[in-house]
Amino acid sequence: MDSTATTTGDVTSTGIDTDTDSTSTTGEPLCMTWEVVEGGAEADYVNHVARKMGGGFALAGRTRSKGAGLDDFWWVHLSEAGEVLEEFTYGSAAAEIANAAAIAPDQSALLAGIIGTQQNSLDGLMIGVSSDGAKLWEPGSAIG
Repeated sequence: MDSTATTTGDVTSTGIDTDTDSTSTTGEPLCMTWEVVEGGAEADYVNHVARKMGGGFALAGRTRSKGAGLDDFWWVHLSEAGEVLEEFTYGSAAAEIANAAAIAPDQSALLAGIIGTQQNSLDGLMIGVSSDGAKLWEPGSAIG
């Protein structure tokens, strides 16, 4: 599985609203609201959002616009203000889709999802990545 990294990404739309008079659905005041549209010409999805220690967010999903194959794991780091800091893809010629992520105290992460196999089945796939997006480990094949 190869990985690629791109800093600052292809942001198609960003907006920040710092209106402190807004409230959430639970009635709690919102400190900020913002919107980021990230991706490319093909279908790209975010399946999981994780809060990073020290601020910011990480998004896990799949991209068809970038990477090595049909669909690839997509790992995007956002600033507290919603700016794309960097993004990574992990994949092969097969289809891989990240559905969840867990971030460790050292900011490394475990990405979990599915991979389409040559036998036309879906199997589980997990990979470990460092805080800078470098792949730390992956199983020799899909876990299934």
